[in-house]
Amino acid sequence: MTLIERSNGDFFRQKVTTSVHQDRLIFFNQVTSGKTVLHYGCADWPIYDVNYNLHYRMCQVSDAVDGFDVDKDTIVQMSESGIFREGSLYYEAPDKKYDFLLIPETIEHVNNVELFLESTLKNADTHTEFLITAPNAFVMSQFNANNDVGDFYIETIHPDHNCWFSVYTLPNFIEKCYKNIGKKVVFSDIGFLQSKSMVYSMFTLEDL
Repeated sequence: MTLIERSNGDFFRQKVTTSVHQDRLIFFNQVTSGKTVLHYGCADWPIYDVNYNLHYRMCQVSDAVDGFDVDKDTIVQMSESGIFREGSLYYEAPDKKYDFLLIPETIEHVNNVELFLESTLKNADTHTEFLITAPNAFVMSQFNANNDVGDFYIETIHPDHNCWFSVYTLPNFIEKCYKNIGKKVVFSDIGFLQSKSMVYSMFTLEDL
């Protein structure tokens, strides 16, 4: 099934077949169950708090899940805490192949998305599934949180974010970036998470 139908009769209207999952933790655990997993951005820089840390929550209900984050200080802190007993933690991408690469709310932080996506190939095999998520630019709560005040504007956003994505632009950008490095993206699912506050794309790669 084709999940994206571009410019069907109207150049500026793109049709995307989507799924909706309210609880992202339940969804992540479902799609990663029984698989070897590398979780990118596991340290939640710069606001790591074990009480809200996604990686910790996944480790409570999943099989061993490895975590990777370039924030070395927090990775060391997480390792030394003793609470992450299953799986390994890395501040450099490991030399391992995984069944599943989980990349939640990370892509909007990187300075060069194409180089970042190319780097994920180090951990991917021909069967590897990818799940990439990002904040949804068009969720209504985001519009309500922003304020136009006279001659300045207040945008409610993580200060390290470089871009916004939508349910169309995320898979569109992913597809273009991997095509530039000789890979075809085969989408299996596209949709929304957490009251549509996030968008996601799930896919595998093939050689062009």
